[in-house]
Amino acid sequence: MLTSFPSPFSSPLFSRHHIFCAVVGAGVLALPQAVAWLGWVAGPICIIAFFIIQIIASHMLAMVYCVNGVEHARYHHAVKRILGKWNAVALSFFQILNMSLITIAYTITGALSMKAIATFACSINGIENCWNQSWKLTLLFSASQVVLSQIRNLESAWWVSTLGAITSLFYCIVALVLGLVYSGAHAGSVGGIQTTQANKAFGILNALGSIAFSYNFSLILIEIQDTLKQPPSAAKQMHKAVNVAVTGAFVFYLTVAVAGYVSLGNSVPGMVLEGFPDAPIGLMIAANVAILLHMVSAYQVYAQPLFDTMESHVKLRPSCEPRVTAGPAPPGAVGAAEVTGADAVRQNIVRNSAPIPTLRPEGWSSPVRISARAGSGEPTGVQPRSSLSRFSQGLHRLSQTAGMYHLDTGLTNETVPLNDEHYLVPLWQRLIIRTAYVCFTAILGCVLPFFGSIVGLVGALTYLPLSVLYPFWMYYVVYKPGRRAKNAMLTVFFVMLLVSAAATVGAFRNIIIGWKNFKIFGD
Repeated sequence: MLTSFPSPFSSPLFSRHHIFCAVVGAGVLALPQAVAWLGWVAGPICIIAFFIIQIIASHMLAMVYCVNGVEHARYHHAVKRILGKWNAVALSFFQILNMSLITIAYTITGALSMKAIATFACSINGIENCWNQSWKLTLLFSASQVVLSQIRNLESAWWVSTLGAITSLFYCIVALVLGLVYSGAHAGSVGGIQTTQANKAFGILNALGSIAFSYNFSLILIEIQDTLKQPPSAAKQMHKAVNVAVTGAFVFYLTVAVAGYVSLGNSVPGMVLEGFPDAPIGLMIAANVAILLHMVSAYQVYAQPLFDTMESHVKLRPSCEPRVTAGPAPPGAVGAAEVTGADAVRQNIVRNSAPIPTLRPEGWSSPVRISARAGSGEPTGVQPRSSLSRFSQGLHRLSQTAGMYHLDTGLTNETVPLNDEHYLVPLWQRLIIRTAYVCFTAILGCVLPFFGSIVGLVGALTYLPLSVLYPFWMYYVVYKPGRRAKNAMLTVFFVMLLVSAAATVGAFRNIIIGWKNFKIFGD
């Protein structure tokens, strides 16, 4: 059984890998249109400004990973211990909102990529009545997610992160190369897209939301940091990983956005790959296949923590296996007494806050969770290596090395073993819960298939709390910076508050306008 504490095989290389995978994704395809709304001056400046804010916030999160002798295994653990229960509840709301909206956005994106593939295939074969209606393809994509959602947990799909990295890099590179190839058009303008004043204003606001979506990855930074083996300290390793991964992603973002806008100008579509009709058909099909594969895998990255949250409460019901009440939990566990800073220093204790359930099924053994500083010995609760085949050992090692970090929300019931500890609700309950959620995202994907607007909405609603407010606030409470730093943090927060509020209005307005002219079964 794999465990959810720092892996003895983790390294900064894989932390950079996970961060880069979290940053680079479908959101980059919307950046050229965001620049088109903002124009040649404001567009790149906004991308640079969001990058600066995000890299500062990422370093702040790395610095609050270990506080008062407790390493925070989850983002919401850090918020709860530093800022209190109700702030953790608020964070959990935004976590769930972020994950839910992203799964909807990925459903829409997956259907759009399937539509592009079908359209290209029909043009090659001269088929007039092409089976490329968006709502049908949305249902087809969702049907695949119903099947994939039945995997036990993300540890059962350690390949997800690697598949996402390969496919996202491929289609982003295709978008970049096509932009450079067609850059001879020298399109674009300083003022950007010209339209009515109202449409221009709301277009700019939605563009800001799209840029925010591209940088909205703070949700998983602490979880990635918790996979690092120590020494050296996780904070020191994470600072380097953030610098490399986030800066690399920023360079990628800026070049794709600029190349896409200079080649297509103010007519650039919401998904930039749709703007190159003269590109080689084979290349376009391959790029859209990569988008589809990425969306299929990335959907599970954000859906599985939601499944874990819902199913953790079902596990309290009598229909699940009998439970026994465990004894006092060790420091850092759920329900355990807090370890104060003085106690930690005096006793030289460093504990990890990864959940240790206090309600356990009979015969279930909780793995020991201590800091990764303890070394690379085999943790209690893991199946002995000698009983595994050589092939299984290889997969076990690979899953720990390149596998997924552990992510759950603050509304998860951590008093029971979670799915990543291989304690699951019965199959029929998983079928109902997970299928119902996929159907929910499928319905919204059918009635709101507006990629750019949904991406803008996700960024507008969740960027401020997840990537600015709580990282800044926790850093301030723990380190108490000077007046200049405090004033700078407050200025950034209030500016981003205004941007997020305005971008939310712009995104909702674009969705409403688009929905008025949209027929569900009409395309």
